[in-house]
Amino acid sequence: MTIELEALLNLPEIEVTGIELTEQQFVVHCRSRFGEALCPNCLRPTKEVKKYYQRTIRDLPITGRDVYLDLEERQFSCPDCERYFSERFAFVEPNRTTTQRYEVDLCARCEKTAFAQGAVLENLAWPVVQAIYERQAARQVEPGDQVRWLGIDDIALRKGQNS
Repeated sequence: MTIELEALLNLPEIEVTGIELTEQQFVVHCRSRFGEALCPNCLRPTKEVKKYYQRTIRDLPITGRDVYLDLEERQFSCPDCERYFSERFAFVEPNRTTTQRYEVDLCARCEKTAFAQGAVLENLAWPVVQAIYERQAARQVEPGDQVRWLGIDDIALRKGQNS
């Protein structure tokens, strides 16, 4: 069953260690497939784990149930540069509680509805939905596409020319 679930999740960096299923939620317990990580400072691989901690990450729903990844993350100690660092995953940004694909999907749905409605449907606070939308929208704007000048013809508006 876990092999099929791993294919369904399509997150090659993690392996599934357990599953909890309720009427509303689908909790997937998982951990990294890799035995080592690269130090972001000196770029050398290390296997020295200092500590483990759990991180809950929301993902796209499956069969109408909210999916949560209960991810076991590790903090490594680099023996070369003597620094500590947490492992990183490509599917979620550091200090975020949602996967990138969930954020993209939520952003696409918010383009068609109000933030408040999206928040109610996803059981999130609307400022969280708004922050996700603004973060995703900022990624879609090219640096040269930013507005530099904005002109408003207030005389034409007073004359009734609204176009």
